[in-house]
Amino acid sequence: MSLKVLCMPKRSRSKKAVSPVIANVLMVMAVFALGTILFAWATSSFGAYQGGAGVWFVNRGEALKERFVVEYVSFSKSGPPWFDQNNITILIRNVGSIDITVRTVYINSTAYNFNEKIGVDQVQALKVIILNPDDYWDYGCVTRIAVASERGNVIEGYWKAPST
Repeated sequence: MSLKVLCMPKRSRSKKAVSPVIANVLMVMAVFALGTILFAWATSSFGAYQGGAGVWFVNRGEALKERFVVEYVSFSKSGPPWFDQNNITILIRNVGSIDITVRTVYINSTAYNFNEKIGVDQVQALKVIILNPDDYWDYGCVTRIAVASERGNVIEGYWKAPST
């Protein structure tokens, strides 16, 4: 019994490799192509970040020109005796070099939205009507008040309601 070995037909192929000159040229072309792609990606990415950073620095520069102070805080009650409505009036003076817009007043961490524009060297009274029972104040109690501007500046402090 004889075993017949099946062989694949031989291909006629040259045993020569690519010449070193051609190999170097191919490597230089591949590195150049990848470098070009990397450069295009980097310039587009950094250009986008640079534009955003410019806007951020301009906004922060304007925020540094913005200054305001809370001059006076007044606590009052209004309404019928069985339902006292708590009010807080805040006097804000703009002492900066640009106009400000007050967006939010926080009373004990509850936000009350405003859209009050205050010019340079002007005083504006903001009246906050307390609707949240957690922010209810009483005579002799301390209340945390924070005022936030449109540009993100915040001034905060604690004020004590006078005793009756």
